[in-house]
Amino acid sequence: MPSSYTYKPFPFFFMTFLITWGSGFTGAYLSYQKGTELFQLGLILLGMIGPFISAMVMIYGSRSSELVKDFWIRLSVFKLQLKFLPFILLVMPCGDQCVNR
Repeated sequence: MPSSYTYKPFPFFFMTFLITWGSGFTGAYLSYQKGTELFQLGLILLGMIGPFISAMVMIYGSRSSELVKDFWIRLSVFKLQLKFLPFILLVMPCGDQCVNR
């Protein structure tokens, strides 16, 4: 990580907590209301991508071009070693089959 950026864990975790729990509690409340199924799905998806949203807000909110560049370099698929690809693609389906037996 570039040395010109100061890591701020509290705002990240606070924002993530608010997004995930806020959407979770709102979805739980709406689950008892008739005709709100579409809103529930949106809230579930929002809660699931809450950490990603928080990370994007923190990265782009830093206004550090070095940090943004470092993020996209680390996210690059081309750096992935091919020997890990089967593990990445099969760990969730195989894990699900083992749990449901």
